[in-house]
Amino acid sequence: MPGTVNAAATAAAGSSLFDAHGRLVPREGEAVYSRVDRRYFSLAQPQLNFGEIHDRVARHLIADRRSVAIGAAEFAARATALRERITADSGAGGLFAGVHVPFLLPARGGTDADVGAELDGSLLPAVGRAYVEKLPGFEFRNYCRGHLAQVLQVHPGVRYERLVERHAREPLVGWYFPTAFAGYSIPEQRRVVARLADVVSLSGPLEAAAAFIGTPDLLMRLDNYPNLLALAAVMPADPKMFQFFEAYGWNLTYNQRSMLGAVSEYFSGGVTILA
Repeated sequence: MPGTVNAAATAAAGSSLFDAHGRLVPREGEAVYSRVDRRYFSLAQPQLNFGEIHDRVARHLIADRRSVAIGAAEFAARATALRERITADSGAGGLFAGVHVPFLLPARGGTDADVGAELDGSLLPAVGRAYVEKLPGFEFRNYCRGHLAQVLQVHPGVRYERLVERHAREPLVGWYFPTAFAGYSIPEQRRVVARLADVVSLSGPLEAAAAFIGTPDLLMRLDNYPNLLALAAVMPADPKMFQFFEAYGWNLTYNQRSMLGAVSEYFSGGVTILA
């Protein structure tokens, strides 16, 4: 039955921190749909081309940013070096067994640190442009449009404030692991990130949007149902809600919903590592 994990299940998990699909193995008492993910909802690992990802970021964000500031070769080198360093780390290397997407997030610039305003003003429109270019005939819909500015706050204790602070002054290169917390409740995602190496933060909308700009078809599945990707590092004005990316048919959506009582195998939380 979905819920907390029992002691026998935890013992069976052995000492491995992540399973064969890069999902954090639950411990006893953690609010998760099941210890073993049956993968009724899952993502496929996209084909990664650093040059194409860089090109999409440059084309779809250039109208809003003075420059990407990092060339394609430097982006590839930094992302590759980070992957090699983390893969060699027994504490976090197992993340790369799961779906992993490199991202490039240009520096925010200016003095306004409003995460929601940046999403509404530049990042989510760029997601939409990249998506319809990659997948003609389908749509991106931001159901929170016009209701994000001065609303989103970083949840304390999830290490996301470091990403927000660095983003203010420099372009960011990193990896997004969207299914590391598959099946975990939203509150549990915010707690269990403390179990991971200090370089790992809970994922939020800034780098997730950058990941979708570079890899627009991340949620496109023809052979299975994709997960809803929670962005639990931030909180809307109503703390009972959380925001997410979701595939609606073959359209991509950005939306929010209530998390009360939600322990669902459909929900997945991500984690992020910066170069």
